[in-house]
Amino acid sequence: KSFNLSEMETVQLNRNELIWRPDNDCRWALYTNTGRDLPPRLKEKGFGIIQSTKPDSNSLSVRVGGVIEDFSRDDVSNELQVSVSFVSKGTRREEVTLFPIQATAKEIVEKIEESEGKDTGAACQVYWKGKELARTSENLEKLGFFPMCKLLVTISLGKSYSLARFGRKSYGWGYSSSSTDGVTFSSSKDIRLAGFGVYLSDSDTISGRLKFCEGPDCNANELDANEVTLSKEMEDEPGSQIYRYMFRRPILCKAEVKYTCVVQLRSGTTAYGNDGQTTVTGEKDVVITFSHAQNSGNGTSVSSGQVPTLYYHA
Repeated sequence: KSFNLSEMETVQLNRNELIWRPDNDCRWALYTNTGRDLPPRLKEKGFGIIQSTKPDSNSLSVRVGGVIEDFSRDDVSNELQVSVSFVSKGTRREEVTLFPIQATAKEIVEKIEESEGKDTGAACQVYWKGKELARTSENLEKLGFFPMCKLLVTISLGKSYSLARFGRKSYGWGYSSSSTDGVTFSSSKDIRLAGFGVYLSDSDTISGRLKFCEGPDCNANELDANEVTLSKEMEDEPGSQIYRYMFRRPILCKAEVKYTCVVQLRSGTTAYGNDGQTTVTGEKDVVITFSHAQNSGNGTSVSSGQVPTLYYHA
């Protein structure tokens, strides 16, 4: 039985029969001491080793800090709740993440990188106790993690760069009601592709579909796609006749993996590129290799056609 402080004034019990210990809400209370050999219940939970199970009472005996205590099964877990603060471009969001007790520092960093890279194409740095978390084999206990401890994760896309693949521009690239223009590329290192350039008409409005596919085929799995209506007023820079098509979020492109930029405009004509290069070296020593895209039936190739530029972060 438990008592709060106000009840203590009216309850007449031998003090030797009572014991102070926290209740389930971590508030101190007096309990009848039914096991005088047991020390007061630990104030905080931590890491421990299960000694035995008690099916009848749905509890476990756990050695924590050299003391064996009984816990409800609901209070014992092989995962640790960690509060993670994500900071990017002046914004901040808070999340609670579960990590296995035996997870290593290396596994924690890689899990966060994979999660954020998949969702945003971002690069991450993870900080613990004011220092960047090294990718070691130390587990959570050795790292000093405890329930609801805090990690800081900074997210950065890196600087944005543009890469052009054509030597010169010409006019008069025509489209039918079912035209498909595509070019495939691969990168020498991981990049985060933000979008690609599309040539515009010098006079008319032209509509269609733009998409980005995984693999060397214009009909491969779509990583991004959007219906567009394009006009000359939408050019990226005056006189360029290039529309900067940007994805909903940057997409991680793995090194030496092929991806395809696809332009499916309907009717009309646009500018197009000539003197295309197979290999182009961009900023941060990123080497892009262009190749023929399967099902590019409207003539775009490595040497000429649509998709004049790539926009990427590195």
